[in-house]
Amino acid sequence: MTRHTALLIQGHQNDLLHESGKLWSSGLGQHLRDRNVITHLEQLVAHMRENDALVVHGLFINDGRLPANAPLFQGISRAGGVLKDSWGARCLDTLEPVADDVVLHKSRESAFVGTILDLTLRRQGVRRLVLAGATTSMGVETAARAAADLGYDVVVAVDACADPVPDAHDASVTYTLPVLAEIATTSALLTR
Repeated sequence: MTRHTALLIQGHQNDLLHESGKLWSSGLGQHLRDRNVITHLEQLVAHMRENDALVVHGLFINDGRLPANAPLFQGISRAGGVLKDSWGARCLDTLEPVADDVVLHKSRESAFVGTILDLTLRRQGVRRLVLAGATTSMGVETAARAAADLGYDVVVAVDACADPVPDAHDASVTYTLPVLAEIATTSALLTR
């Protein structure tokens, strides 16, 4: 599975997932814990690296210029979350990028809008994109929509995703994502 494959992991930043993070109170961190998502993310990242697949870290960065058009962006700005170059914007320690990984800074929910993600994937010969991280109903679903539109084979690691609203996660993986992507568990992906 790893030949021509990339893993896009999103939302694995301290402000979102660490108890001391500025955005921890959203409920996302607790949903990740309840579903053992961090362990699944660590397993996926290790598997991809061991098999020479590309690992892309999609990091939401608040550079002080987030748009004010959506409550999501307003809330991040108000909380001072994921500020550029801060501890809160960094990845959790166990998911830090290594030398061969790609670090993608984004300031929108989409990992494709305003970034060079598509160009990077195409230059690496990627045809299959595995999605994981947070949030299921926003970042992961938005990436799945864009990737499918761009012609990638999309796989969602369902137990390596979480959402601050568990019902939103369930709705995404039950109704929306299955028409855009293959839905697979981490254990199934580790055998490919």
